[in-house]
Amino acid sequence: MSTHRLSIGALLLVALAGAAWYRQSVFQAPPSAPPPTIVFITGGSGPYWQQAVNGAKAAADDLTVNLQVETPPGAESLDQQTEMLKELDSTAIDGVAISPLDAEGQTPLINDLAKQAFVVTFDSDAPDSARQGYVGTSNFGAGRTCARLLPDALPQGGKVAVILANLTKDNLIDRKGGFQETLSQLAADDSKPRYEVVDFLVDDGSDERGAKLIHETLAKHGDLACFVGMNARHGPLLMRVLKDEDRLGKITVITFDDAPATLDGLAAGHVYATLAQDPFRYGYEAVRMLAELNRADAAYRPVNKTTFSVNVETLRPEGLEAYRARHSSQASPKESKAGQGS
Repeated sequence: MSTHRLSIGALLLVALAGAAWYRQSVFQAPPSAPPPTIVFITGGSGPYWQQAVNGAKAAADDLTVNLQVETPPGAESLDQQTEMLKELDSTAIDGVAISPLDAEGQTPLINDLAKQAFVVTFDSDAPDSARQGYVGTSNFGAGRTCARLLPDALPQGGKVAVILANLTKDNLIDRKGGFQETLSQLAADDSKPRYEVVDFLVDDGSDERGAKLIHETLAKHGDLACFVGMNARHGPLLMRVLKDEDRLGKITVITFDDAPATLDGLAAGHVYATLAQDPFRYGYEAVRMLAELNRADAAYRPVNKTTFSVNVETLRPEGLEAYRARHSSQASPKESKAGQGS
């Protein structure tokens, strides 16, 4: 065989090897990105927040996310939650989901985090911050729904007291605003009964302070017709204080969320209605939103802030059994296989 033919053969082998390498490098699937690390920060502890954590863990499990759960040990403790935000290393995480306890005051911290990681709010919003999305209900609408229950609950009208954890959270500011607006509209309608709000009580997330305020209000207004509790804690708290005062069933109670004692009060006829949110879905959708933001090509990420709206459900005794059956699977904590438990 001539040297010329050997050279041609060698060149052909090199060309074939090069073509094979090129095909392999071009058509081989790129290595998968590591799971995003997401921090999930609740507004406190207790059954309501545990449901949100369970939803976040379920999403982390379904979507392969490394989840870190941070739960302030106190109820609605702004100082504890703010310290958690300050201690986060935004360069070591990919996303943060938070239910801010002070929408305005915590906005600078959220903005700093959003420079390095995606931030989503849930349950309560910080609308003026740089967060990328919000998962929750329209709390202004929920406040309106709450007020619209009064004509059926109190057809003769009467005095009403409202208790809230604070007036720094965006959701409670909106609930109070929606409640007041609808009461004003009812007052303008001569065909509607009259309602007088004797006070908006703020207990700062403390059951002890809340109980004291409820006792004082009952003593001051012997003819009080209705108590409205605007946080998940308030249904159980009102059941306990009204029992101590021998006023169960004698004062109409409207409250929020589905704490076990609230649902028991609903079944017993001591709670007229409760407006149930879906904290499990809040947690699930917040983690899903962050996972999608991290995995999407930058060109396809939403330019505007995203809102995922979840409606409240008005619960009356006749719908309680069906509601419990639907939500029983969310009651037990679900440990995420993809990340850390709380």
